[in-house]
Amino acid sequence: MFIDSRGRLILEELALYQGRVVTKKMMEKYDLNSRQIDYSLVKINDYLTYHQMEKVIKVNGELIANFDVLDVLSKLKKYSKKVYVLSEEERVELSLLLLIAQEQPLSLQDFIIDLGISKNTALKNMKNVKKMLARYKLTLVYSRNAGYQVEGKETAIRSLLRDVVIKLVDDQIKTDYLLSLLKIEQELEIVRDKMTELEKKLSIVYTDHRHTAVSLLIAIFLRRIQSSKIIEERIPDKKAILETQEYQEMANMFEKAGIPDIEMIYFTIYVLAIDISKVEDVLENDIPNLRLAIDELIDLFEKKACIIFFDRRFLIKMLTQHLKPAYYRVKYRLNLTKGFDETLVNEATGKEFHNIYQIVETCVRPIEKVFGKPLPVTELRLLTLIFAGEMTSERNEQKEQYRAAVVCSEGISVSRLLYLTLANLIPELHFLQPMSYRELVSMDSASYDLVIAPFYVETTKKLIIIDPVITQKNRNRIREKVLSQLYGFTTTRLSVERIMEIVRQHTNIQNEQQLVSNLANYMYVPEKKVKRNNLTLSSSSPNLSELFPKEHITKVKQVADWQEALSVVAEPLIRDGSIVPEYIEKIIENYTKAMPHIVFGKEIAIPHANAEPLVKQLAMSMLIIEAGVTFSDTQTVHIVILLATPDKQSHLTAMLQLLDLSAADDDVTKLITSSSVDSIIDILQSFC
Repeated sequence: MFIDSRGRLILEELALYQGRVVTKKMMEKYDLNSRQIDYSLVKINDYLTYHQMEKVIKVNGELIANFDVLDVLSKLKKYSKKVYVLSEEERVELSLLLLIAQEQPLSLQDFIIDLGISKNTALKNMKNVKKMLARYKLTLVYSRNAGYQVEGKETAIRSLLRDVVIKLVDDQIKTDYLLSLLKIEQELEIVRDKMTELEKKLSIVYTDHRHTAVSLLIAIFLRRIQSSKIIEERIPDKKAILETQEYQEMANMFEKAGIPDIEMIYFTIYVLAIDISKVEDVLENDIPNLRLAIDELIDLFEKKACIIFFDRRFLIKMLTQHLKPAYYRVKYRLNLTKGFDETLVNEATGKEFHNIYQIVETCVRPIEKVFGKPLPVTELRLLTLIFAGEMTSERNEQKEQYRAAVVCSEGISVSRLLYLTLANLIPELHFLQPMSYRELVSMDSASYDLVIAPFYVETTKKLIIIDPVITQKNRNRIREKVLSQLYGFTTTRLSVERIMEIVRQHTNIQNEQQLVSNLANYMYVPEKKVKRNNLTLSSSSPNLSELFPKEHITKVKQVADWQEALSVVAEPLIRDGSIVPEYIEKIIENYTKAMPHIVFGKEIAIPHANAEPLVKQLAMSMLIIEAGVTFSDTQTVHIVILLATPDKQSHLTAMLQLLDLSAADDDVTKLITSSSVDSIIDILQSFC
């Protein structure tokens, strides 16, 4: 009994999302319709029934697997490499690879044999190939002697090749299949060895996906060079590439291959654009002014988010590690960021880290100045994940013996966030630093007890597949699944089907479908957080109107100096227990050092301190001073807002709203001149 590629895809999604998948999202992600999913579900359940396992159930538009999906996948893995069913799109992409990387003439019959398709399907496939080529201003020609050939600019052919390879190597089984058709394994192994040697010389580790993708690209480039198909277009800033360590090392490694200089530069650009997952020492930075721009980026972020990163050196290292390859991706328009699950990253930066993303958007001008171009949305989202990771609270000291190897084949933005979030979510474990799959394979398996990864890996240890980005929506299920694996509890104890069997034995069920739905929702839907800091909130981060009750707003004619202003604005928060008096002492102590971080716009000062033990709950208070108060050597303000935050994230919605308010001169004037607290609250609400 066989599960085809679409059925395997559904099982992989169920493993990734801890046994629960929304069918609508799967339809959008893989361009499937409801009938196709239902058909595959029947085949999957036939297989599971045959092996005496529980079925996948479909409830309220979701697929729920209440069994060990990984066990099923491991069984399928043993024979799934022998059969791979191509989608129509994959068939076109693979045909293009065969055409571009060919070593001998290809006829229609070759495609019929290699792809295992009929003549009519092959003819339709070639029409689709021509359409795809037209997007890159390329054409497909045929002659009896030369077979099918792709004609057009070599740079356009290489761009098409890059886009196709990045998509086709996102899955190991698919990669094995295309390599067998290209008959390029030996050439690829030589290039892979050189890439690994380069990693050692540079003291870095490239992400698994990009390591494979760029190695395959270079192997195919070499084939084309041997056929005298050389890049002829001028490469901008050639001198800057020649001066990089990457170029020097690449030139030495390929010295005997007789590669033209222009091609070696082209290879180096691709290598420079690969995401890095780990730097052993200090990453060499050859990009002018990048270090200064990163400092400016952090300064702007700290000011707008009203936080201070204590481990600034580490954050600079992380940003350099990400931005160096990003510079070459943006400069040379290299789309090498397809390895991660973009849907999850987009969702996280659109919802979970929306506030951080908005702040990043307003702070990246120094980076864009160095890059010479605006940052694409994908790069902004990856930057957001880096800042989100460093804003995660420090985890508790690990006490348990279990050691978890965190495998993530993505860049530093995704892997660092995954590592930090897991460390906070499951403090019972000791987490090893995130690593690539290649590093896991080379490790002594005795050094870890558990493997956590966002994809299936071969291992003799317990394996848990999770999302590459952990959000509020999925974190409870991830924690429960990890702990159940460790301590011997199995989710089959909470099987919907088994509960239904018990209920049927003892009563008549009027609406069985509704009961199944209610049980599934009760067992699998995470609890919604409805309160924080004694406030009923509409989101995880309260807005201005929620943080400013009437008793937190004070108006006076004048104060003696900024120290008195601090004393007055702090009274409401000391009175309700939001802060302890020492918090104000801490602000005064840091005054000269932290001054650049506490003045917004022309009229609003926001004193605060990164002293979480002195803050009992998230709170703000406002003091309006009619005569104003001097808050720096050059600036007098009329509004002082005291910020007390127990972490680096819960206040971000309010800070974004305050940024908007500080830029609205008319509304700021109205705040200063308002005669009642109610009118002040109305103004604040207009920015929520």
